[in-house]
Order: sequence, then C-alpha cells, then structure tokens
Amino acid sequence: MTKKRVDIEVRQTGAKKAESGFKSLGASVAKTAASFAVVGVAIAGVTSLLKSSIEKYAAQELAEKKLQSALGHTSQALLDQAAALQQVSSYGDERIIEAQALIASFVK
Repeated sequence: MTKKRVDIEVRQTGAKKAESGFKSLGASVAKTAASFAVVGVAIAGVTSLLKSSIEKYAAQELAEKKLQSALGHTSQALLDQAAALQQVSSYGDERIIEAQALIASFVK
C-alpha cells in the first residue's frame, strides 16, 4: 500500500512539473512568435521604403533625361532651380523638371 501511495505521489508531482514546463514553453513560444511578427512588420516597412525610394529615383532620372533631351544638354541651373522650387512648393523636383522639359521642347 505504501508503494502505491508513493508511486501515485511521484506521478502527480512529475505531472505537475511537466505541466508547468509546458506552460512555460508555451509562453516562450508565444513571445518568440510575437517577436517574429514585429520583425516581419519591420522588414515589410523597410522593403516598402526601399521600393518607394527606387521608384522616386527612377522618376527623377527620367525627368532629367527628358530635360536633357529637350535642351540638347544638361542644365545644372535648371536642376538647381527645380530643387529650390521643391523647397517652397508642394511639387517634387521631378515634376518641376518635367515641366521645364515641356517648356524647353516648345522654346527650341
């Protein structure tokens, strides 16, 4: 009878320890999953920022090529003017350069 009681107590104690360990493991897995989610969101944000930057750079480059084509040469003065106008208006310099290229195509 003593053997059975000890055996049952040992099993119950072991089961409680295992249950505690699984709860701890579950909490740890949940924290890790949350950390991965945060990292995933951060990576998505950086990817979006890089994509946007590349697209804006391409638009800028295309606008400058249009201006160069309309003028027959590169005008640093017009590029500087577009950058200055960007600072005091709501238009990006790529849009201003496109307008300069359009004007240059009519003046030529």
